[in-house]
Order: sequence, then structure tokens, then C-alpha cells
Amino acid sequence: MINKKHFFKYPQQIDDTFSIRGIGIQELMPRVICDRPKGTGDWLIMYFCVPCMIMDQHAPAESLMIWPPGDYQKYGNLEQEWLHSWMHCDGSALPRWLKQAHLPVNTILSGLPEEHWTGTLVQILEELKHRDAYSDRIILNLVQNSLLQFGRYARPAANEETHVGVLHRVRRQIEIYYDQPISLAELVEQSGMSLSHFCAKFKETFGCSAIEYLIEQRMEQAAYLLYDRNLQVQEIARRVGYTDVFHFSKMFKKHHGKSPRDLRKQLFGS
Repeated sequence: MINKKHFFKYPQQIDDTFSIRGIGIQELMPRVICDRPKGTGDWLIMYFCVPCMIMDQHAPAESLMIWPPGDYQKYGNLEQEWLHSWMHCDGSALPRWLKQAHLPVNTILSGLPEEHWTGTLVQILEELKHRDAYSDRIILNLVQNSLLQFGRYARPAANEETHVGVLHRVRRQIEIYYDQPISLAELVEQSGMSLSHFCAKFKETFGCSAIEYLIEQRMEQAAYLLYDRNLQVQEIARRVGYTDVFHFSKMFKKHHGKSPRDLRKQLFGS
């Protein structure tokens, strides 16, 4: 978690069509609802990392909301602390970029990946900190491309495309957090689909079930770790998400046709 927030004393004018007033990156908030009947007088692009209330609607984690200048803003969570990443900005470029990305305003857009938005905000702050002759053009490209990425996942007229985007996001989560305890119920919750729909669509899209894909990621990583002779099999099992080394060895043999120790003997001849 980054938990960074920065409001500029004066808006950072990038060009005559775009300026930035403030940026927050995974900002940790207390149990509070922000209620601004007249907005903040600028554009607010806000990504909610955890479930929150947005304009009296329940929004799941990984939701985006874009408020135009002067529009009513209401959001937060009274039940738990919450995280959000945001940018206060202004200028005539925003409506044009949103139109290009097919992103609606005052609409909760859910199931959107966070990584590119967080990365964009981090890069923008770095460019503003060490501003040179290239920074302004880089910042403009970063914001526009980030909005286009959101648009790729949020096109309202393409439900099936949105499902595919959600499934790819879930698969990336498996690839990143394969070493953590992951249950099918958690993956289904992330997708926002029903259990049966998620299982059917995941297998249809990737050719295997989500749990099969998780096991495959763990077993491939375990085989790679076996090349390090300083790692005991028990440690390798732990690193890929297994606390029971016997269960790990059983799954490994089922996947690779050999036990971890037998495969290591094959690799090193001893």
C-alpha cells in the first residue's frame, strides 16, 4: 500500500488544455462518507480499491467513478477503513479523452484493473517532481492512455467483453498471488459473477478451471525452484502456497509425472 496524497498549492498546468490540482495513490481513509453537494469545481477521477458507497449505491472493489466539475460527489465507507486512488484535474482535454475512451461520467464502472492507474499516478508525480522538457508530453500521454485502458474494460455495450476483461483480471490475480491461500469462493467474489457462470466462463475462456490454473501456476513455479539446490522441498512447498509437504509432493507428481526429489535427481544426477 502506497498511501500517498498531494495537493499542489497552484494547479500544475501541463498545457493549455489540461492541469492537475492533486493526486492520491492508495490513500487510506477512516470510516467516513465524503459529501460534497457542489463537487470540487474540477474533474475528479477516483478509483476505489475496496468496496464503498458511491452516491448511495454499493460499489464493489475495483470500481471507478468520474465526476465533472460542479457535480454532486458522495462516497466512502462507514463500516471500515478504505483505500482510493484519485486525481483532481481540469481542462478541455478531459471531455475529449473520455469520449475517445467511451467512459461515461457519474456512472459506477466496476471490475476495472488497478495496476495501470496506480502506475500512472506514480509516474505523473515523478514527472512533476523532476520536470524537464519531455515531462508535459509524457504526462498527457500517461493520462490519456490510462483512460483508454479503463475504457477497454468498461465499454457498457459489450457485456461479454466486460466478462472477458474480468476473467483476465482474475487470472492475473492468480498469477501474482499463487503463493497465497486462494479459494474458489474468493475468485468468484472478485469476478462479480455467480459460481456456475464464473466456472463455465473461465473454462470456456482459458481451457481449464480456475483452481486447475492455480495448481498449474504453483507446479510450474515449484519446478523452477527445484533448480536451486539450496532449497529444501519443504521450503519450495511453502513458497508456492502449500503448508503440507506431502500434499504438495502428491500434486507435483500428478502434474509432472515425478516427485520433486525424483525430478531434482534427474536434473542434477544425484
